[in-house]
Amino acid sequence: MNASSFKSEYIYDLFRFIEENISVDFDTELLSNIGYVSRGKLKYDFYSLSGHSVKEYVRKRRLSNALVLIKMSDMPLADIAYQCGYSSHQAFCRAVRQTLGLTPTEYKNGPTYYFFPPFNGEPLHSVTVSSVTIPRMSRVLFCHKKLNGIENMAITAFLQACPNYGGRIFGRNGKQQGNKFCYELYLTDSNIDLLSSCGFESAGELFDFNATFAKTTVRNDERKINAAWNYLYSVWLQNSMFEYTGEPYYEEYILRSGKTGESHLPAKLKLYLPLRARNEETKITLINNPGLYFVTAKAAGRNAEDRARYLRAFRAKLKAYINGRK
Repeated sequence: MNASSFKSEYIYDLFRFIEENISVDFDTELLSNIGYVSRGKLKYDFYSLSGHSVKEYVRKRRLSNALVLIKMSDMPLADIAYQCGYSSHQAFCRAVRQTLGLTPTEYKNGPTYYFFPPFNGEPLHSVTVSSVTIPRMSRVLFCHKKLNGIENMAITAFLQACPNYGGRIFGRNGKQQGNKFCYELYLTDSNIDLLSSCGFESAGELFDFNATFAKTTVRNDERKINAAWNYLYSVWLQNSMFEYTGEPYYEEYILRSGKTGESHLPAKLKLYLPLRARNEETKITLINNPGLYFVTAKAAGRNAEDRARYLRAFRAKLKAYINGRK
């Protein structure tokens, strides 16, 4: 996904503006004025590109920035709250609890991690890292000569055989069986004999275990699922403090209560990527050092380098002024 894919390239400038002013209160009216578009077009383009409303995107980015500081710095919670755009310490605590079910202190000292990245042209996915108990399950294999759509073919066949199923369903790609592709289903409650008569092959049991997973939820669409997995592996994991363990991943199908069968395939999946913490962990310490001054000069367009170089005289004068105040 890139800017050339969209007629409204102005929206990329707005993403940069939001990121540079993430702690400032602004609304769609201000953004529409900056982008020279109507509020309706802004809302449509923003959602079409990111999958989030402006308000939801800003909320998640603020929370993500604040939680990084909680986990990786020694800043007081009140300072983090105000720096990241929250109106009060209480509002910040409420936001953390609503999203994660934890207090900021519990989050800082616990094994859970939350990360929502800034938009860079790739699909956005909210990722949570936590300890998960995978329950004991029966493992069955579904084989088919076609690979495309094999996941939903397996789910459809299973729900036709067990239309009143009330357990949990996990899945993952399996090893090719002869000239057929394979998809594995993991079921917490199943009738193996019934499934065997419907084309499934029993493959033993998976015993319950606990591990650390990165989790994200995605719509049950093959392109979106593949994009989400690519994002977890190629983008999120590379910028996180975790590494892939090499153990099996899982996809959990979220069943809609009372709606099963071929015409009611699960609308969403939860992806589980097994992780472990990297050996090196960066700790951020913020200190106040008023003795340091930084001056930058930049220019854009024709002869930008020459015009930026011209500002050396300004920097020299400013340095002399600063030294004179000491």
